[in-house]
Amino acid sequence: MENIHGKNFFKNMARLALPIAMQQLLVSCAQLVDTAMVTSLGNVTVSAVGVSSRWIFLMNLFYFGISSGSAALISQYWGAKEKTNIRKTCGAAMVFSLCVAFIFCFLMATFPEQLARVFSNEEPVIKEAAKYLRIVAFMGIFAAFNQIACTVLRATEKVNPPLFSSIIAVAVNTTLNYVLIYGKLGMPELGIRGAAIASLISA
Repeated sequence: MENIHGKNFFKNMARLALPIAMQQLLVSCAQLVDTAMVTSLGNVTVSAVGVSSRWIFLMNLFYFGISSGSAALISQYWGAKEKTNIRKTCGAAMVFSLCVAFIFCFLMATFPEQLARVFSNEEPVIKEAAKYLRIVAFMGIFAAFNQIACTVLRATEKVNPPLFSSIIAVAVNTTLNYVLIYGKLGMPELGIRGAAIASLISA
């Protein structure tokens, strides 16, 4: 009997853990796509994307903290079949995440050059980073919804939808980067703006 339960335990653990691990890998890869795709545009552009990504990373840290705390509560409520508390926790997490999103959205859209100066003192890099930040600023709102939705799904043992959405997001981001950065398929060549638009759409 113990062996049967042991096998079921490891089977269930693999069923839940592997899709989550793969999704996290895809999320990490997605953050590197913009940098990899703009390498041919020169060091200034690559540095600008790197500077901008630090603010996006900081924003995602807030989301991670909120979603981690929410996941701990939701998983307990899911085990106890307390759906009302799941909805309350989800609502509170969404409110907190959107508050963070609006703060970062306002700062990145309104003061992009000042934010870029925190991590760089090179004017060409600052100007390019400002172009990127003004566009991806609005990505934070969509990312907040996405992060909390994925957290709720994973905490309630629905791990495949977040994985599939991440696969689609990475595919869309990579494709749009290629099309918009380099001006393929009849689209204008937008450079770093194209990378920002691709990230915004795929969010």
